[in-house]
Amino acid sequence: MNTLNEHVKQTVEETIEEIVIETIPLLMRMAKRCGTG
Repeated sequence: MNTLNEHVKQTVEETIEEIVIETIPLLMRMAKRCGTG
């Protein structure tokens, strides 16, 4: 049970990391567009 919990926690952290890495450039582009336009 504890091992499964650790695995789930690691998977969630990795997923969040991937989402952040993909989202930040998108947010930067949107912010740049709003700032210039």
